[in-house]
Amino acid sequence: MTKAILPHELRGRFLGVGSVVEEWEGEASEYIPKISLPYAYQRPARPEEDMIRQFGSVLTGFEEKGTFVFETGFDEYQNMIRGEEDILPAEQYFESLYKLPKHGPFKYLKTQVTSPATMCYSIRGEDGRQHLTPQMFRFFSSLISRIMKGFVAHFAESVETLMVCQDDPAFGFVKDMIESENAPGLSAHQVMRVIDRIFPSEVIPAYHYCYDWRVLMDKGRHLIWQSKPKVVHIDTINYPPEIDAGQGELINKFLQAGGGIALGVIANVDSAFTELVISYYEKSLKKTISLFVRAGVNIDLLKENTMVSTQCGLSGATPNLSRQIHSHDQTYSEILEQIYNSFQ
Repeated sequence: MTKAILPHELRGRFLGVGSVVEEWEGEASEYIPKISLPYAYQRPARPEEDMIRQFGSVLTGFEEKGTFVFETGFDEYQNMIRGEEDILPAEQYFESLYKLPKHGPFKYLKTQVTSPATMCYSIRGEDGRQHLTPQMFRFFSSLISRIMKGFVAHFAESVETLMVCQDDPAFGFVKDMIESENAPGLSAHQVMRVIDRIFPSEVIPAYHYCYDWRVLMDKGRHLIWQSKPKVVHIDTINYPPEIDAGQGELINKFLQAGGGIALGVIANVDSAFTELVISYYEKSLKKTISLFVRAGVNIDLLKENTMVSTQCGLSGATPNLSRQIHSHDQTYSEILEQIYNSFQ
């Protein structure tokens, strides 16, 4: 079995998706730097930290003619795809990125960037069309690649091992547009291959997909489980692992190849909780693991290669719920160990 991408110390620990509810930077900075895997958090309540605007802001002319509107000229296009300089959004668009190093040094830290597929889907040209062309996918892939390199350089002195996650909520919609022939020249498999290829070699690669991960198939291939190993975050509350043995075996092979899974077993809104966070977590985790085992996923592989998480980001939670969820970082791993052992 190939060496696991997920460090043993992070097994069973909490993975923050990225977004938090707080508007004031100082609130989240009181507890996020203290967990096993601190992360650069986004605050969507501030328009500047919207996940598209946050990284689109580095482009000259972005939003000059409307929200999420961008056109590139020939020179800017060539400069983007041929340039090698690191790129980072300005502090006003990603404040925690600049404030976190003062809380270090950190052995591990996570940050995230919006994937090129979601950028292409979410940003439109002046004609109102989405940028789902091979040329613009190459442009945004170069942009995101250079931003990730910027992360590496930015945290070089304060972080020993950096995890970088590509957040890709629109990938399913991109896939649908490709299948309906509204994105000529692109294929879903090609898109995922490029997403995997642009991770810097120095980081732990991670990938977040919000929607139904179970049906991400393209011409008989599962776009996650048959892609390059990485730590994949999936929502197992809205999309429980009610999968067949075929997909179960693909997950086994993904884990054997070194991949990891962050199980989104914790709800991300207050209304979902009628009991303590830790009680909810234990029941949800037990159900999720049971379904994976029923599908034939190897319990030993799961045990060695999983983190736990909320089903998506925490921008819809109250600050109190967000703080509670983060406070159980160590307890999550202890309960995870107990549940895995009960299945052996």
